[in-house]
Amino acid sequence: MNFNEIINFQLIKTEHITITVYNVAIFIIVLLATVSVLRIIRSFFKRYIEKREEQRRSYWSIYLILRYVV
Repeated sequence: MNFNEIINFQLIKTEHITITVYNVAIFIIVLLATVSVLRIIRSFFKRYIEKREEQRRSYWSIYLILRYVV
């Protein structure tokens, strides 16, 4: 088996949907990238909130909105 055969291996095949190893790998990569970006944003907001305590709720609200959008 070469690399293309492994990537194109069909895990699930129905009439309308075919899920390959490539589809699962892309899904996992996108999920990990999204989680990483959200952690970076959260750490930035936490650092900024420590300096400006009076705006804590508004920045936390912005983070939650970004989390649901992403």
